[in-house]
Amino acid sequence: MVSQSLPIIDISPYLSETPDELAKRPAVSAALHKACIEYGFFYLDISSYIDPREPEELTALAKSFFLLPEEEKDKITLRCGDNARGGYNTPLSIERLQSHHFISLSQATRA
Repeated sequence: MVSQSLPIIDISPYLSETPDELAKRPAVSAALHKACIEYGFFYLDISSYIDPREPEELTALAKSFFLLPEEEKDKITLRCGDNARGGYNTPLSIERLQSHHFISLSQATRA
């Protein structure tokens, strides 16, 4: 029987070079692979390496950004970006029921 909830995976073994953590990497890789095959998605358990206040701060910053006037947000639209640091995307159309606002914080792809 398949579980109805997404797996939560701790990738902290990839953030350390200690022998104990290195030994855990194959199991983490297997868990990531299985989650991708079975669900296509997974949650990352960041509790061991992220201050618990950080997600709250990021949420507060995002809310304050999305409350800015459109002219301010438009300064970092994807149209103005350099394709290296992400940007902001406006709603697809006013007629849409859902908001499509987001900020992409992806890192540049290295060749």
